Amino acid sequence: NNSIQKTKPQIIFHLASQAIVSNSFMNPYENFDTNLNGTLNLLEIIRKNKLIKSALFITTDKVYKNDNKKVRFKEKNYLEGKDPYSASKVCQEILTSAYEKSFFSKTILKGKISTVRSGNVIGGGDYSYNRLIPDILRALSDKKDLIIRNPKHIRPWQHVIEPLHGYLLLAQKQYENHLLNKEPIWNFGPRRQNFVNVKRICEIFKKYEKKLKTKVLKNSYNKYSESKILMLDSEKSRKFLGWKPILNIDESIYKILEWNYLKKKAGVYETSVKQIKDYFRLY
Repeated sequence: NNSIQKTKPQIIFHLASQAIVSNSFMNPYENFDTNLNGTLNLLEIIRKNKLIKSALFITTDKVYKNDNKKVRFKEKNYLEGKDPYSASKVCQEILTSAYEKSFFSKTILKGKISTVRSGNVIGGGDYSYNRLIPDILRALSDKKDLIIRNPKHIRPWQHVIEPLHGYLLLAQKQYENHLLNKEPIWNFGPRRQNFVNVKRICEIFKKYEKKLKTKVLKNSYNKYSESKILMLDSEKSRKFLGWKPILNIDESIYKILEWNYLKKKAGVYETSVKQIKDYFRLY
């Protein structure tokens, strides 16, 4: 609150969450405390301050009730959290919706406090553990075999620039009051061709990095409950924001390898700016 009073922002993006599924099993209390109370604190700050004109709460594609069928989830599909991580993100959705209906629906913030759900975001600069892409890069760097948990699990893989572009568009249109659809829930998923399994991701990496070797652990080891299939429908964002995903999975992975190579020569900032400019030349 002190920081917001000092800087006086008009737009807020809330991404300050615990974001690793395995961590939520190891530290469930910390996971809920961060994700639930962090969101509650920020909503209270927005409610009490008249500075904010637009806010996005970033949740996850894992908030949907998932029966492991090949269904592309839409914003109105049922929510359910079967593990501490997804449950805490559902809590963020419910909290934000409750505040929107209780405190913002009859104010200038109506339709301007949204929750957004993106796919499995990948890109340069992700060093998290128990995430496939960083684990691949570490395996290559350490010259070790990559340990794969679930080779057949399908995810909506997308390069980080794609949903970030969507978040910025949404925040701007909310701020300018130019939204034709003010239902404050939005999906930002990748192209259909990006709904591929873990094995396919590894195969693409092997095209560029011949030294990558993989090892699949047996089913008995896996102590974390993870959905087998996750897919998103982003038609609403296409229709009302003019947003669209443009990078296929091969292009997304190439950008990660390019980022890791160029950052050593040009630096992180310069490399990131280059990739953003390259992206908008394609858009």
